[in-house]
Amino acid sequence: RKGKGVGILGGLLGAQRRTNTHLDRVPVQKKKDTSGDGGDGEVGAFGGMPAGTSGAAIAKFRSDIEQKLLDFQKSSKTQIKVHVSLSEVVKNLSEDQRPNVTLEVLKYVVYEQAEEIGEDRWVAAKEPGEFLDEAVVAVYKEGHAPPEVLEELNQGELPDEIRQQQKGAQEARMREEARKEAKRDALVQQLTLQRGKEEMGMQQLYSQKRDRRTIEEMQKDVAMEKKQRTG
Repeated sequence: RKGKGVGILGGLLGAQRRTNTHLDRVPVQKKKDTSGDGGDGEVGAFGGMPAGTSGAAIAKFRSDIEQKLLDFQKSSKTQIKVHVSLSEVVKNLSEDQRPNVTLEVLKYVVYEQAEEIGEDRWVAAKEPGEFLDEAVVAVYKEGHAPPEVLEELNQGELPDEIRQQQKGAQEARMREEARKEAKRDALVQQLTLQRGKEEMGMQQLYSQKRDRRTIEEMQKDVAMEKKQRTG
């Protein structure tokens, strides 16, 4: 009987998790109390989700983010930083409901609302943080996202296979550039040596002509001296 009871409870919790995962797909009967706070410190029914459930907590968080981004849309600001605190969202949930709400789910809600309200023209990017249960998502209006943010997002959206291909292509380009540079250096060195040899050859040729002219003159002088002696 104990095992059977655990199985039933596990089934119910599993069903609850599936329901919370698909908040917009599974219709849930509304409670009479549809306020955001039940008044006794417990999360009230919200967005058609039962009071005190993870679904109600996520729905309320979504509503708060939506309002914050709507205000941002109307303002002249070009950037807003949305602070996400998991502990704040789940603080009034029971222990069995808390595991259904994760930081990844909350970040996804922020991205989803930024995409919807910004009509696919806003950029949302998570900033580096120190805490595991907190996150800061920066939302930029169209044309105001820093280049480094856009570059990081583009890299993050690429599959690992594409990243490896890009890395391999970049390394291949670097090797090709190094090969071309070495080839240019070798050609320059070869031309330099060739010019040096040509200059040295010209100098030797000039020296040989000069020496030959001196020998001829010397031979001519010797012949004239002999002629003078015999004459």
